[in-house]
Amino acid sequence: MKILLSSALIVSLFIFTTGCSKKDESSAPESTTFTAVTTITDKDGNVYTIGYDQVSSNNQDAYLQKKNAGGQTVWRKIYDGSPIDSRGVWITLDANQDPWVVFSADGGSGGSTAFNQKEVEANAFTGVYKSGYGAGGGPRVVIAAHINRETGKIFKGSYLGAKLTDGNTNSISADKIGINGGRMVLEVTSAYKPPAAGGTGNFTEHPDATEENKQGSYWKLRMVFSADFSRLEESVVLK
Repeated sequence: MKILLSSALIVSLFIFTTGCSKKDESSAPESTTFTAVTTITDKDGNVYTIGYDQVSSNNQDAYLQKKNAGGQTVWRKIYDGSPIDSRGVWITLDANQDPWVVFSADGGSGGSTAFNQKEVEANAFTGVYKSGYGAGGGPRVVIAAHINRETGKIFKGSYLGAKLTDGNTNSISADKIGINGGRMVLEVTSAYKPPAAGGTGNFTEHPDATEENKQGSYWKLRMVFSADFSRLEESVVLK
């Protein structure tokens, strides 16, 4: 017995199925548009620039500044005033025109001049994936942050690093940055050994960080933070 479908029903089914596929694709991290820029302009003409000040012969401090469409400085924030080297690395904007940034730090520091204390809103580094540098200063790590566009302060952020066999922090750096569904997505280069996905305070060595999956002497990964930075939702070794 043949079942005949009307042309109207066939069109309706086609629209429904293609619409569902498009929605699923747009929410996938793979559809993220990655950038690697230090200057970006929002839809109102405000210009954000990220970088670092060479404050002494052996010390750098990360900054982010905002200028309006007329070129006047709205704010300029120094996010780390400690003895460690820190840099502003990359910046992107979300659909609300909020800045999301990546900083780097070459060690841990404490007190009111540290990343997690200096230019922050209340609880910016509370309940996040990693609230500090960890043990063993020296290797470079990432500080990923969502910035309040009105004040320049860190609204929410997290540290991100690898680990040595002795548990000390090891190097990780961000190659690209993107936003997907209100979440920060990073492509990173990691030394021994990068983290698998996990929640607050959790570090598990990535099971796919094997010798055969290295690109040169490092691993390349795509990592996705939750919107509130409480979890590393995805950590995928790129082969």
